Amino acid sequence: MCTVRPATDVFTGGCDGSPLTAACLGEAGDVFGGPAPWVAGGGIHPGGRDFDSGFYLHGANPLRSERLKLAGTFAAPDCAGTVTCRENVAFGVTERTEFDATTRVRAAAALEFRGARGARGEVALILEDVTVFAQDYDPSKPTWALELTPDGRAHIWNGGTEEVDSFDYAPRDELRVVVYGRSVNRGSDFPVGARLSGLSAETAACDIPDAWTERGPSSFQLRTGGSAYTAHRPSGATVATGPTSTENDAPVRWFAFDEHDGDGTGRIFGAFETSLGLGVLRLTHDLTTELLAPSQGHQSESVRDPELVWDEGGGLWHLYYTAEGPGRALTIGHAEGPTVTDLTADDAPLITSDGWADLTALEMPTVAVAADGRRVVVVRATMDDGSHRLVGFVEGLEDPLDPAAGDFIRITGGLGPMTARNDGTARGGFAADEVAQPSLLVWDGAFHLYYAGRRGTRWAIGLLASEDFITFRDVTPTMPILSGDGTGFDALGVRGMDIEIVDGFAVAIYEGTDGVETGIGYARRATPAVAAP
Repeated sequence: MCTVRPATDVFTGGCDGSPLTAACLGEAGDVFGGPAPWVAGGGIHPGGRDFDSGFYLHGANPLRSERLKLAGTFAAPDCAGTVTCRENVAFGVTERTEFDATTRVRAAAALEFRGARGARGEVALILEDVTVFAQDYDPSKPTWALELTPDGRAHIWNGGTEEVDSFDYAPRDELRVVVYGRSVNRGSDFPVGARLSGLSAETAACDIPDAWTERGPSSFQLRTGGSAYTAHRPSGATVATGPTSTENDAPVRWFAFDEHDGDGTGRIFGAFETSLGLGVLRLTHDLTTELLAPSQGHQSESVRDPELVWDEGGGLWHLYYTAEGPGRALTIGHAEGPTVTDLTADDAPLITSDGWADLTALEMPTVAVAADGRRVVVVRATMDDGSHRLVGFVEGLEDPLDPAAGDFIRITGGLGPMTARNDGTARGGFAADEVAQPSLLVWDGAFHLYYAGRRGTRWAIGLLASEDFITFRDVTPTMPILSGDGTGFDALGVRGMDIEIVDGFAVAIYEGTDGVETGIGYARRATPAVAAP
């Protein structure tokens, strides 16, 4: 998921007939080497003889979180295709930070024109100073492009729209753009050397779901007294940022979680922080006072799996949750109120499995608001054969042929089959055995669905994405975006992630375990200003 920035022309053919200078590059870079590069025939001749010459751009590219596409037009030298033609010119990226008259560029990734190969030369891909691809140069398609993506792929394009091939490469955060080569055949027999007649650079800020820069345990303290309360074992955590506090003149970030007592009865508690930081979360009340407790009817036995949502337009807090009634019947409950500590539960479930013969129970809700203002919901459903899968619902659709039509109807699409487990089908990957605890984020035109996946006894976090809430793609087909790191409170697994975007950062909370105890952790990563699928 990347946001493309407008392409910029690094060189367009100016300064013809003169040495290449920083002014020719719009002061965006500097030249190096000797003989120094020059401009003739509408292109840059790199210069150089025993060593490389050329130019580099100021500033490094963070290619672990950005995509870079360089497009350049090669022009063949007069000597092309002869065995003595040593003309070459290349563009790409390098880790080198200092350039002088004795520089030999070691490219992390580069496309290089070589004059001595083929009938009119060849174009080669160099990765870590090793040639991994070469193809004869075609004068009718002189423009080549090198696209480097944060997932570690180097794509080669020729002729504008034709992708030739792609290879693995190692993205780093300190790679700078460089044009280099050697002009060693200039003379009376071959007056025109290999040159680069144009170069443009296009970058894209990418949201990298597993690029967490901060991660650790959250600490819980009582509001009165401030002493650590380590005996509390919260789970099923959810987070939402509400209106500005008049007391602290800052947005209040609320946090809800569930806890079960000795007989398995679940209750929902709350905490808040005003700084939107990632440190201490302070409980708003004594732990014996719940945000929500079992009452009667559809939630007479237990309430758990909270999903907290602030409705700015309506000025209300909404709490969605798993409601357990008589006979262990599981439905989706809802409560609302002007403050998190003043919630009133609905008398009836918000969504039930009634009306769908293949569904027997619904739990673990996650709720978001789509661009058109309608609520979208994802739950984990138990099917009539005992298997589980994630199922989506949309608010405000009417279908007279659907017996369960009403405030919410079920969306049938690819989400269910993608997340079905315990249905007799063998699966691989980190979520081979179970999918649970979905968490939905609507962000910049896309639905981002985080989920907990289990293989054996280990839990990790995966991510699905969709533009229409019907067709989903797996962003993490092989590796999770967050997993146990082998040390600390979450050494053996993570689950139950909830996430929101705060001031350009994705801020997440999750449940971690070391195999003995569980606790709530946090993670944070930077996001691009705009993200698109």
